[in-house]
Amino acid sequence: LSGFIAPARHTKALRDTPRSAGREIIIAAGLDSAAEKLGADVVYSYDVNVVDLASDYEAHWRRGKRKQMAPVEKARRKCKEFEVVIDGAGDLEWGLLAWRDMWADDAEGEVCAYPDRLRFWNAIRSQSPTHENDLRLHTLSVRDGSRVTACVIFVRQNKNLFWQCTSRDAEYNRFGVGTYALDAALQWAQRQGFHTADLAGGGGFKAEWAPHGGQRYGAIFRPGPIRFFRKFNG
Repeated sequence: LSGFIAPARHTKALRDTPRSAGREIIIAAGLDSAAEKLGADVVYSYDVNVVDLASDYEAHWRRGKRKQMAPVEKARRKCKEFEVVIDGAGDLEWGLLAWRDMWADDAEGEVCAYPDRLRFWNAIRSQSPTHENDLRLHTLSVRDGSRVTACVIFVRQNKNLFWQCTSRDAEYNRFGVGTYALDAALQWAQRQGFHTADLAGGGGFKAEWAPHGGQRYGAIFRPGPIRFFRKFNG
């Protein structure tokens, strides 16, 4: 329902809602092991990479196949005059708009959820947490004077961070501002005493930032007619 936010607090609510929609619904990522209890037509798992902030996590960068330490150090040199801002005014909106524009042509079409993400994250940001497990939202931006050049958005639960997206100003690509922003976010999180930073997915560039740290799940829900069609047409 446009304009409403209704995150599921119970497995039963999440199980019943897709079934009542009358459409094929793909939850591409982000579910925990409870996915197998949702009664989905398809359930699949994928690896996630997690930074252990209580460790010397840079050791992973030094021994990785691509030696992630080299681009990090290069970005640190080039961005050393830039300012790092935590939870800056307008940074959530800037970061999400830039993310939408960066991935506008991606085949998965994930950016279609841009308005929902903005509403959901603003709702989290507007509420005062009453329990340590309540979600909180943080942003980290890299600024050249008053100009935002990159932004990391992540959600916090207790002492764990869950990376949501990193976006950047393409005119600053030569500085490696996206790399610098994620590096700065991990440094900040470690200073704040966070335990882990979950990078939300596995493989690709995320494997260069952190080792394997577990699994997440995706699921596909199909109403009766579509399920019947799929059964006989592959």
